[in-house]
Amino acid sequence: MRVMTRSDFLDVDRIERALPEECSLGPILVEERLASTNTTLLDGARDGVFAPGTVLAAEEQTAGRGRLDRAWSADRGKSLTFSVFVENPLPSRPGFVSIGSALSVAKAIEDLTAIETAIKWPNDIYVGEGKVAGILAEGFQSGGIFYVVVGMGVNVNSTPEIAHTGPVQKVTSIFQATGHSTDRSALLARIITHFHDTMALLTDSRRIGVARGLQRRSFLVGRHVRLARSGAFYEGTLQKHTDDLGLVIAGSDGEIVLPGEGTDLVDFC
Repeated sequence: MRVMTRSDFLDVDRIERALPEECSLGPILVEERLASTNTTLLDGARDGVFAPGTVLAAEEQTAGRGRLDRAWSADRGKSLTFSVFVENPLPSRPGFVSIGSALSVAKAIEDLTAIETAIKWPNDIYVGEGKVAGILAEGFQSGGIFYVVVGMGVNVNSTPEIAHTGPVQKVTSIFQATGHSTDRSALLARIITHFHDTMALLTDSRRIGVARGLQRRSFLVGRHVRLARSGAFYEGTLQKHTDDLGLVIAGSDGEIVLPGEGTDLVDFC
């Protein structure tokens, strides 16, 4: 097992100093090893152990998971695996939290590197043809208030090896894309900053900014997609994302508009 030096670890003091004064997120907690930051933070939030705003990161995550309970692999000391606990500003449209979080990660990567990012609806961040980060948002209600725990995993300074990789499962890392290491503490501070700003947009009147951000960075627009909804399947070229995160596809029978909520991406090419 690789021995980590002091410079490899996330630096909480430096992360907190890098946050703007108006950022309300915190405290930032870093554990050396957890099964899952999302599970730990979600269970603790429900039990009142963690307050809204808490950011929980792990240097090593042994049972990380993504959407649909897919495994998320992350190399110790080389990746970012963390979760954030906040009130959900738009509980009626949960997809906006996932897309807003993906935008936060995408913008932070672009802040610190010269690479361009794309967002693969509903919750992945891509560099080129490879997945560099993923989002998992899990909500709950307590005392009449809606909350959400958002887990984010970023391949920073190494590319995990994933068995049976195929066209939909190609992975990459910031290191692979740039050829040099990225300061994980600086990256986490940037993500937290953008996340704070993006959550402020998730109101009925301002959420359009998040939808337009997805449209500008969409990985799927122009690609052939296969979607599933209520037991039916739809295929065609994705034309655009609507301002409510719906999907407009051009198929053999003409244009089809599907709501984002309740629709699953089966495949794409």
